[in-house]
Amino acid sequence: MSVGMSAQKSSSKKKSKINRNDLNSLVENNFTIEVSNAKYLQSALNEKEEHGHSSISERYTKTRENYALFCKIDKEVELDDANYFVDMNESKDNTIVEDGKMLVKEEPPEILNLDKTIEEFKTTMEFKFIYLVYAVSKKSKYFSPYDFKIVLFKNINKHCFFTLSKEGMLSHFQNEVSFTPFAQFEEEYKLYKKIVKIPLFKYYLQWKCLHFWYKYISQNKYCRAREELQGPLSLFMLSGPLRDASLKVYDLIYQSAAMSLYNGSVTEENTLQAFKEQQENSTEAAVGHLQGLRLAVKNLVLAACSSVLAECGFTVDDSEFRVTKTSRIAQSRGGGGGSGITSYTMPFVKQRTKLKCCQRICRFIALVDFQLQSHLHKIASNQIVHFEADVRRHYKNVPGELYQLNGHDNDNVDNALENDRSSDDPKSPLFILEAFLTKNGIEFDNTQSDFIAYVTFLMENWKWIVITHVPPLLDDIEFNDFTNPSICGNKNDQVCSDGPSLQFVFDIDNAYQSYAEKILNYFTTNFEAVHKYLKRLEYVHIIYKENEDIDRESIVNETSIKNFQQMLEKYKQQITDVDKIKTTHMLGMFHLKLHLLKNVAKPTCEYLLDLVEKTLVKAGKRLVNELSNEITDSLKYLHTSPSTAAQYVDYKKFLENFSIRVCV
Repeated sequence: MSVGMSAQKSSSKKKSKINRNDLNSLVENNFTIEVSNAKYLQSALNEKEEHGHSSISERYTKTRENYALFCKIDKEVELDDANYFVDMNESKDNTIVEDGKMLVKEEPPEILNLDKTIEEFKTTMEFKFIYLVYAVSKKSKYFSPYDFKIVLFKNINKHCFFTLSKEGMLSHFQNEVSFTPFAQFEEEYKLYKKIVKIPLFKYYLQWKCLHFWYKYISQNKYCRAREELQGPLSLFMLSGPLRDASLKVYDLIYQSAAMSLYNGSVTEENTLQAFKEQQENSTEAAVGHLQGLRLAVKNLVLAACSSVLAECGFTVDDSEFRVTKTSRIAQSRGGGGGSGITSYTMPFVKQRTKLKCCQRICRFIALVDFQLQSHLHKIASNQIVHFEADVRRHYKNVPGELYQLNGHDNDNVDNALENDRSSDDPKSPLFILEAFLTKNGIEFDNTQSDFIAYVTFLMENWKWIVITHVPPLLDDIEFNDFTNPSICGNKNDQVCSDGPSLQFVFDIDNAYQSYAEKILNYFTTNFEAVHKYLKRLEYVHIIYKENEDIDRESIVNETSIKNFQQMLEKYKQQITDVDKIKTTHMLGMFHLKLHLLKNVAKPTCEYLLDLVEKTLVKAGKRLVNELSNEITDSLKYLHTSPSTAAQYVDYKKFLENFSIRVCV
C-alpha cells in the first residue's frame, strides 16, 4: 500500500472517496497482507544481513531483533483527500513555551531528497534499508506525504514509521502494516509530483481554508440570527401582545384616514368671514378625533408593553425580586411593624435582560410613533392638496391679458369675461369680493393682505394641530417605566432617543412647501387681475372725488346759463356712465361685486344734477322778474314826452338799446 494510503490512516474520520481510475493508477486496490508474508519478508531481510550486507553508513540500524509483530490486516483502507494534504485538526504542531505563552515555531523542515534516494536504491547492488518518519507534523503547512527524514531505530515513532529498501516501502501505522513494491512506490511518487502541480491540488489548501472560513462565518451568522428570532422580542409580529396591538393601531389609523381638517363642502360664493367659520368648525371637530385617536393608541400600546414585560418575567417595579429584611434591634424590641431594609435578589444577568427587554419595547413604541407621525403627515398633506385643487379649479378662470387692457370697450370686456367659462368650470367663484368707493380710491371689504394672511395661517394651523395634539408616545410620561426603567430600585438613564419630530418632517417636506407657495401665488396673481380690471373704473373714482370736492355754493350762486347747460350735460353723462357698470364680475376665484361702488358714486351725480336743476329754476325766476321789471320801467319811460334837447338824446339812446335787448 502507498505512503499516501498510510497517511490516510491517521487523518480525520471524514472520508472523501477517490477511485483508482480517477487518479490514473496512482494507487492500487486495497489489499491485505497475511502475517506469513510479513514473516517471510523479515526472514529475507535477515538472511541478506547475515551474508554481509550492511546498511547505509552507521546512521542505519544493522539489526532488527526487536522487530514488531505484524498483525493481520482484515479490512480495507479507504483513500481520501487527506492522504496527500494537511489535516488541520490532527496532530499537534511544534510549540515552545516561553514566559507562560505558547509560541508556534514554524520553520522549513530538513527533508530527505527522495529522488536521490530512489536512484541510489536502484543503482546499488547490496541490500540496504532505512527507517523513515514524517519530517513535520501533519498540522504543519510544510507537510507532504512524501517528505521524510531518516532516523535511527531507537528514534522511530512506533505508531507511525516507514522502512524503505530497494524491495519497496513498508508502512507501519498503529498495528497495521502494508507493503508497496519499489516500482509501484516510484511510479506513485512521480504521479504525485505531477498531480500537485495541477491548480486544483496546488491551491487546495487555500481553497479549503477559505471554504471552512466561509462556512464558519455563514453558520455563525445563521446561529446568531436563529437565536435572535427565537427570543421573546425578536420580531414584533411573533409576540402576541405586540402583534395584536400593532394590528389594532393599523385599524384605528385606517378608520381615521378620511379625517379632514379642511372643509371644502362650500366652494362657491364664500365671504372671507364665512370661510373662516367653516374652517374653524372643521378643525375643532378634527382636533377631537385626533385626541381620541392618540388616547386609544396610547392605551393599546401601554397594555401591550406591560404584557410583554410580564412575558419576559419582569414587572416595572421588580416586586418579585424585592426582599424586606428586619434588623435585629427591631426584632428585639418586638415591634414587628417597623420598616425594614429593602433589597433585591435580581442577578446581574436578569438586570441586563430586563434592560434589553425595555430597549426592545421602546423600539416598538418608536415604531408606533413613526406610524402615527406618518399618518398625521399624510392627513396634513391631503388637506393642502385638496385646498390647492379647489383654488386652482377657480384660478384657471382668471381672464387673460387681452381682456384686462384698458383700450377695450367695457361692454366687449364684460361679454368676454362671461363667455370665458366652460361647462365644466364652477358656476360661481370661490370668494365674494365687495368693492366700494372712498376719496382714496376703490377699496375692498377684505384686502389682499387679509386673504394672504388668513390662508397662510390656515396652512400653518393644519401643521400645528397635528404636531401639538398628537405628540410622540416616547415623550409621554406614562411610558417612563419603559424609556427610563427602574431596575432594583435604581432609575436608569433613557434607553432610547426622543420620539420622532413631525416638525422636522414638515421642514424638509418640499412638496408641502411647494403647494403652499402655489396657493399664495394663486391669490397674488388673482388680485393683480382684479386690480387691473378695476383700472377701467378709475373714472368713477375721479367723478366721485370731484363731486365730493365741488363747492355747492358756487352752483347755487351761478347765474350763467351756459355754465348751467354744461353742468347739466356733465352730470347726466356721469349718471349714464355709472349706470353702465355691471354690478357683478367673475374674475377667477373672486366674485367681484360693485353694488356699493355704484350706490356711492351715482347718488353724488344725481344730487349735483338735482342741485343744478333747482338752482337753474331759481335763477330763471329771478331773471324773469328782473326782465319784467325792466319792461315795465321801459314802457313807463316810453310813454313820457321829452321836452329838452338832452331828454331827446337820452330817449334816442334808450330806443337803440331797447331794440338790441329785444333781438337778444
